Amino acid sequence: MSLPESQTSKVGGGPKRRVPRPQARVHIVSQSLAQANFRLPAKLLRSLTYAATQQKIERLYPTSQQEIVAAALAEWLQRNGYEVEEE
Repeated sequence: MSLPESQTSKVGGGPKRRVPRPQARVHIVSQSLAQANFRLPAKLLRSLTYAATQQKIERLYPTSQQEIVAAALAEWLQRNGYEVEEE
């Protein structure tokens, strides 16, 4: 799977190189987990799988698909004025 355009850049006409992505601002440290099932578009799931694999390789947080989704959802909720309960 190739990198999205926003994550690559050409330097001096040479080969593409990775541009570092910012890490998520929300870090969920201690949590109790509840099961939730969602249907996601296949393209989104492929991107999530790729992102989790890259995060693991680069040893960046969030690492797992679960952590990435939790961080993204918490950030979206906060940005849109919803309260995210701290445990």
